[in-house]
Amino acid sequence: MFPFSKRSSLLIFLVSLIIVLPAFGTNAGGEKKPASKLEPVEKAYNLILESYVSPDSVEKRQLIIGAIEGMLEQLPDPHDRVYTEEGYKKHLRKVVRSNYVGVGVILGDRGKYVSVLETFPYNSAARNGVKPRDVILKIDGESTVEMSYREAGDLLRGEQEDEVALKVKHPDGEREKITLRKIPVQIPAVEHELLLDGRIGLIDVNYFREDVEWRVNSAINELENDDLQGFILDLRNNRGGVLKYAFGVASKFVDSGIITKFHKKDRVKKYSTEGNATPNLPLVVLINERTASASELIAAAVRYHDMGILAGRRSYGKQYGQSFFELEDDLYLALSTMNNFFPEIPEAGLKPELKSPNYWKDVEIAKKWINKHAGEKTPLGK
Repeated sequence: MFPFSKRSSLLIFLVSLIIVLPAFGTNAGGEKKPASKLEPVEKAYNLILESYVSPDSVEKRQLIIGAIEGMLEQLPDPHDRVYTEEGYKKHLRKVVRSNYVGVGVILGDRGKYVSVLETFPYNSAARNGVKPRDVILKIDGESTVEMSYREAGDLLRGEQEDEVALKVKHPDGEREKITLRKIPVQIPAVEHELLLDGRIGLIDVNYFREDVEWRVNSAINELENDDLQGFILDLRNNRGGVLKYAFGVASKFVDSGIITKFHKKDRVKKYSTEGNATPNLPLVVLINERTASASELIAAAVRYHDMGILAGRRSYGKQYGQSFFELEDDLYLALSTMNNFFPEIPEAGLKPELKSPNYWKDVEIAKKWINKHAGEKTPLGK
């Protein structure tokens, strides 16, 4: 997926990758060479190995990783990071292949507790009675009061076949203890359904991977009927994925013009629609604070071309796109290589035209807007 260059030594890689001047020394004529920009790093590395009070406690590899992490901390995007092979594989499973070991839920904060926003079909939570809108009161006996959804999510992931005990409160007030087994969670790239007796088609895109474009196209074909009045494209909780697959999805909803353009080093890259697959019916794109990266580019393109409007809450506001580079056989670097996206993604996130107070109201607000504009075609007002 990405072009990689291998090095026998990461230290050699660092010296060759970054703009480096020749190291101190003399040439054949006896003239002094200017110092390498990385000489202080190399000198510190050697001093630690030679003079540190407890040299046996030092792992050379961790020194190298720590040096890279220190450099990345000076960059503005927190998504620039170094991965070991295990971490890199986990990232690919979660972001690109959309699977991980857990129970198959999306969580959110609800008051002082953690609530279930969605469950993925055929996974442990859905099979054992956990439902959207359930409030999780305890995880393995620990109260979720003041626990963030991220902390709770970490407790629900782990090693395959491990069990986790939940105490949940269902929407009807019933409290139940449920034990779930952690298994490889398969997250569908696309889910779809008809709402309001077939008048509105809902397409929920969870990730952007290689099969997403044809799955969205298939969903559109299955949803189309004589009574269809509009579409809801759900990009909530979609943190992105592979950009080129996202652009294919955007094409399905934008009939002509640019999807996005951005700077990559000293070049400008541009992607345009291939012609939309929908019949230009009113469209609402659902976003929230976890709508990021490629998802934001789609939402911005739809709004820029007046093919639909945004509903929900402000998106994440991701300013950079990353590329992966292999440093060694088992060490990888995620580095910001793309910025200046157009249509613009504000740092504060995309602001929806239809603001919704919470997750559960989003779809209802979208349905009302589509009903109001039934019979119209996009671009609206043109």
